[in-house]
Amino acid sequence: MNAGELEARLLACVRCAACRETCPTYVISGRESATPRGRIALMLAEHRGEIPLDAEFQHHIDLCTGCRACEAACPSGVEYGVLLDHTRAKVRAARPRTGLPALVERLALHWLVPNRRRLRLAARLLRLAQRPALRWLIRAVLPPRLRTLEALAPALPPVPGSDAEPVAVAGPVRAQAAFFAGCVAAVALPAVDRATLQVLARAGCQVAVPAAQTCCGALHAHSGDREYARRLARRNIDAFPGDGPIVTNSAGCGAMLKEYAHLLADDPAYRERTGAFARRVQDVTEYLDRIGPPPLTRPLPLRVAIQDPCHLNHVQRIRQAPRRLLEAIGGLTLVEPAQGDLCCGAAGTYNLTQPAMAGALLAHKVEQIRATGATVLATANPGCYLHLQRGLAGAGVQVLHVVELLEEASRPC
Repeated sequence: MNAGELEARLLACVRCAACRETCPTYVISGRESATPRGRIALMLAEHRGEIPLDAEFQHHIDLCTGCRACEAACPSGVEYGVLLDHTRAKVRAARPRTGLPALVERLALHWLVPNRRRLRLAARLLRLAQRPALRWLIRAVLPPRLRTLEALAPALPPVPGSDAEPVAVAGPVRAQAAFFAGCVAAVALPAVDRATLQVLARAGCQVAVPAAQTCCGALHAHSGDREYARRLARRNIDAFPGDGPIVTNSAGCGAMLKEYAHLLADDPAYRERTGAFARRVQDVTEYLDRIGPPPLTRPLPLRVAIQDPCHLNHVQRIRQAPRRLLEAIGGLTLVEPAQGDLCCGAAGTYNLTQPAMAGALLAHKVEQIRATGATVLATANPGCYLHLQRGLAGAGVQVLHVVELLEEASRPC
């Protein structure tokens, strides 16, 4: 993005404040600098050389969850997500991480996350470290900052030895699709992948799981590491040849895959392919709503609150599909928490990098969910799932992915 284009995009914001009440960091802090229009004003001032790109500027940019609720509310069509990612990349170039933080980030995001074999090994080691006796010892020797991060790690289930396997279609094949498995979710929530593939098979969909796929690159792009995100994007485009649907159960991954055109806009070798690739990507709720769910023969007498992941609701603009699927389950009562559009604070690595604000958003969300009297919370994003599961521990509310409820309701009697 050249300087003129950037300024034009920044000036598209008319400071109308339509975004303000949709912004999670403003709702919690009440500060104008924590609104999208406030951050855009800072971006414009920095772009014009009126303020320095310093630690204070970075703090205001980093405090944004990237939920993009502002885009859905904006009457001027400001592409805030593009501006945010551009600015974070600029901050990263001007203020690069050094020392231990740089090493940890590189190991985690470059060496570990894109390689699911290494990720499975790391998950097994983490699961071993979560045994009570070892966890006590580890917490005793960790420095305070790392002890705080360790406490945020979810309790891991047994780690599968390989990626989720496609399930054979018992009856006539009605559709064909490829499954995008993601990275962290595949080891942290393997039951969600199994449920996804089972539900698709029962709906008559024959699924392939390409082995060459990798992390979608969202964690990298949203932290300013756009060049590495581009490398991952190219690998994924190559891993999914053809023109059939690409289905994912992760709202964050789906949003990123659908926006590869922004990421690879300056790549002549891939630029023309990104549009066709993005049109193939569908969230699993979007896809099942289109082709029809499997027969939902088993009633579930549950009171279920629904949570709208930001990257499903605000970025992909998918809101009704998960509701229609859940409402089709016999006996299920669907309820809407107050301020359901507000970010829960998971936001990729946000709950690790901004634990105070993420914790405040989580507490706010948990309060709204508990007020519904629901015993189950349905979501469609693994990051939200893990974050809310921690927040709702002990509250008598089970967190499930929409496909897990569909799998239970379609299970043969």
